[in-house]
Amino acid sequence: MSLSRKKLRDICMKLTFQYEFFKKDELDTQVDVFLDQMEEDELSEEDKAFVKDRMKLIFSKVPELDEKISAQAKGWKISRMSGTDLAVMRLAVYEMLFDEETPSGVAINEAVELSKLYGSDDSYKFVNGVLGGVAKTLT
Repeated sequence: MSLSRKKLRDICMKLTFQYEFFKKDELDTQVDVFLDQMEEDELSEEDKAFVKDRMKLIFSKVPELDEKISAQAKGWKISRMSGTDLAVMRLAVYEMLFDEETPSGVAINEAVELSKLYGSDDSYKFVNGVLGGVAKTLT
């Protein structure tokens, strides 16, 4: 891979955000469109393959990811959460549950950074709290 895991995670978060806006049978096409719009020299074929594979897995696990998030987001329904916060948490919970190369602490830290970058002023606190709760259920 030519891009860092951090940059690939950023791309995956943006694609995870799109989940709510397209029909489920259009998601793979939307991933292709998004990747095709990126600069040719920025994304290697290996990077594209990684992102496509990762997104198929994340999209297939959304109900399970949302269940984990809901269980820790006391008083919050998935439908009422910020789309950005939800996308960040879905990606992080996916990494915590299914990505053996990414320790939970790293997934949480990266999610907090993404929420500071793309979310509202207090998003990172909410994201950190929910993901910390998810992490406790995994030990």
